[in-house]
Amino acid sequence: MLFDNLGLLSLPPQLSSTIDCAPAGNFPCAAPFLANGGILPGPGGIATFPTIADQRAATAAFVPVDQKSPKSIDWTLGVQHTFLKDFTVEVRYVGTRGIHLPAQIQLNKQAVVTPTNFLPTYITAPSQATLNGSTLDLNTLENESPVVPAFDAAGFNGSNITSYQPWASSTYHGLATTVNKRFSHGFQMVAAYTYSHNIDDATAEVFSTVLAPRRAQDGLNLSADRANSILDHRHRFTISVVYDEPFFKNSNFFLRNTLGNWEIAPIYTYQSGQWVTAQSAIDANLNGDQAGDRTILNPSGASGTGSGVVPLCNSSVATCPGNLSDALANPVGVVGYLATNPNAQYIQAGYGALANVGRNTLQLDPTNNVDLTALKRISISERFKVEFRASASNVFNHAQYIGGFLNDVGAIGFTGTQRNMLLPQNGAFNSPSSVFSSNPRTLTLALKIFF
Repeated sequence: MLFDNLGLLSLPPQLSSTIDCAPAGNFPCAAPFLANGGILPGPGGIATFPTIADQRAATAAFVPVDQKSPKSIDWTLGVQHTFLKDFTVEVRYVGTRGIHLPAQIQLNKQAVVTPTNFLPTYITAPSQATLNGSTLDLNTLENESPVVPAFDAAGFNGSNITSYQPWASSTYHGLATTVNKRFSHGFQMVAAYTYSHNIDDATAEVFSTVLAPRRAQDGLNLSADRANSILDHRHRFTISVVYDEPFFKNSNFFLRNTLGNWEIAPIYTYQSGQWVTAQSAIDANLNGDQAGDRTILNPSGASGTGSGVVPLCNSSVATCPGNLSDALANPVGVVGYLATNPNAQYIQAGYGALANVGRNTLQLDPTNNVDLTALKRISISERFKVEFRASASNVFNHAQYIGGFLNDVGAIGFTGTQRNMLLPQNGAFNSPSSVFSSNPRTLTLALKIFF
């Protein structure tokens, strides 16, 4: 089943806006609201169009007639063995195949930039003769329509037609191992290691992620986005221990409640870092959408470094634009781009440049964390007991800029700055510590009384 908001985000042009009541808006919503006709045609929530052509030009969404529900195909094989009475070891292979997954696609737009129709990006400055020999400039590319010819001929060319198509897919393979020691002699342990690989061509279909674009670089070519998933954590190892100190259990009151009745429970977690996508933050392929436009790879550049670009022009213009914004506004004669840092590995793709870096090629720092809980019980009588508990998350206060939280699955709270680490032209590029929390140690104290 598809979730409801995919339909709510795919309204026809007659119902694609909202009504804001006075004083915040201009629409009168005072009583008697319904007696006055409710929401009337015109500016606001209901729009009317004089012709069918106007309706088509304003159409910005499409709901597939032949709906396909997302499907998950799972398979697993495992063996389990018990040894030394208290220990159990299990080894399992787990496979999952996701098909017909919804992907946000702009159906009526295609990339103007292709492997045979693009502006070059240079690591070192070319000669003016080389630039003058270029037969293609940004102005020519800008004048090429990104609208798919069939949609253009039908009149669906005034807006981006966003649709949630069942075109995405995913594959997961994992080898999971677990060693479990049952609680005995005051000691319990569970250790687990998983080696896995998660591959997909779309992870988010709505704006629910910060580090992964919700749309592909080219929605009509999802295969170009097939890569490590943002959910791919190749290695994960955890070990949790509960040690209930067995000494002095049967001693006198003083020894039992001072040296005895202690329990500690450490948990260690290691998880390989999350994959993220280096982005140019402009509409490099000129398809009318900058959401997923990626970058250019300099194979000889220093690993993980980034660079912006400046426009290069032929001699047809007296002054070459000094930045990308000026180049977009004055595209005549702009025939290429020059990396501002020739030693960078990731280079921003300028307008009309051909991005060649794949999706999810940058990896954040791994999780390498220890949590600890310590507990002390004081037995006053057979029924009356007091329990003190101290729990520390990231007990060693090890800085971990992981793009999320250590012990929570909540949203990180998008402020706009997080994306800076994905942009090679930004000083924060590939620097998680400049945009994420270090997940500092947190301490929780608790007191529990039993009676």
